[in-house]
Parts: sequence; C-alpha cells; structure tokens
Amino acid sequence: MRPRSLITSSHAASHIDARTAITTPLRPDAPISENSIGAADERSSVKGKAAGKGDRGATALADGVRVSKSSVRVVALGAVDELNAALGVVRAAAVPESLREHLASLQRDLLALGANLARPLTTTAGASAEKARWSEERVERIERLLEAGEAQLPPLRNFILPGGSPSAAALQWARAVCRSAERAVVELAEEETLDPAALSYLNRLADLLFALAREENQRQGVADETW
Repeated sequence: MRPRSLITSSHAASHIDARTAITTPLRPDAPISENSIGAADERSSVKGKAAGKGDRGATALADGVRVSKSSVRVVALGAVDELNAALGVVRAAAVPESLREHLASLQRDLLALGANLARPLTTTAGASAEKARWSEERVERIERLLEAGEAQLPPLRNFILPGGSPSAAALQWARAVCRSAERAVVELAEEETLDPAALSYLNRLADLLFALAREENQRQGVADETW
C-alpha cells in the first residue's frame, strides 16, 4: 500500500482556551524587593492599557516564579514561540487545506511543549495538564508522517538551496527557525532536567518541515535547486 502524502495528511483541530488577567496598579515610587521584582512594573489594565508586569525585564513562569527574560528557560520559550509563529506564516500562504490543518496540529503541539518548558519538570502541571501532556507518541507521529512523505520524494544526492515556490521557501524558513529553537532547548537541557521527548520532537520536526518544503515544490512543479 502506497504511503499517503504528507500534504494530504490531516489532523483534527482542538480548541485553545484563552485567559485574561487584570492587574492591580502600584505606586510608581513603590520599593522593589527581591520577592516583588516586576510587581512595581504593573499598570492598570483599565482604559485599554496593557498590564506592564514585564517592563523591567522579568516575567513569571508557570509556577509563579519570576525570572529574567534573558534566562535560558525564557529564551527557549521564546524560540519555540517564534517557531509557532513561523508555522502560522506558512498556514497563511497558498497551501492545500489539508496541509494547513496539519500545520495547525503542529502548532498545538508547540503550545503543549511551551507549557512544559514553562515549568520545572518536578512542578505539578495544574488545570491544563491533560492538554499539555507530553509523550513519545507525539514524536512517533511525526516520524510516521516523515516516513510517509519521504517515500513520495526522489532521494537527495546533493544539498539544495532553500527556496523554490513561496510556500516551500516559507517551510524552509520554518525549518531553520525550528533548528534555532532546538539549540535553545538543548542549552536549557544542559542546565535543567527536561523530558527527552521535547528534544526529539524538535529534531524530527525540523526534518519533517524539510520534507514538507520539498513536497510543496513537487506539488507545484518546481524543481529543487542543488548546490
């Protein structure tokens, strides 16, 4: 039985909840202590003003602990968020609806990954635990899709230039962003204990995005340009 194309694979969409928070303003001259860093940065959200908790370079993790935005954990979170945004750019391009749905599934995976990275491994996940639950099954799903997609593509014997059709170029850009996110998460893993499946997922996702880019060029009749 011939493997299905990656682009024709689709996944059911799930609803992502959004929550908002209202903060209490503090006096501008309020003292800042080690336990309240960032608290003095809060602004009222009344009259459309955004809560400015992070104006002084600190942010809160999922367990409530405030850390510098330059910390390795926050940098890793930002890199995964950037990757998610890159996939959003691809979804906005002229791609088949089945691919668009597939990318949405990957974006939900990345939100779950971010939820896991936002707290130490020993921290209780809380109300969103089931939606953010991480396992090797996510990695195995990508590997199955990758194997099916590569079966549709001619073997590569040379490096290729990222580009071709606009959608393939966007997928290649997302692949590069994925590798950057992977490096950031590796750096975090060198300092703190992480679920090994998180690193495996990003590694295999980059491979999948590369295959998707090649398949998009193939779908549009654009030849890969070799180096």
